[in-house]
Amino acid sequence: LSVRYARLSDDYVSLSERYAQLSDDYVSLSERYA
Repeated sequence: LSVRYARLSDDYVSLSERYAQLSDDYVSLSERYA
């Protein structure tokens, strides 16, 4: 159970990092066209 939970939390961390990268790209695009 703890191994599965650790894997889930790793997936969540990588997802949140990917989301942060996407929002950074969106911010830079918005600034470019502002």
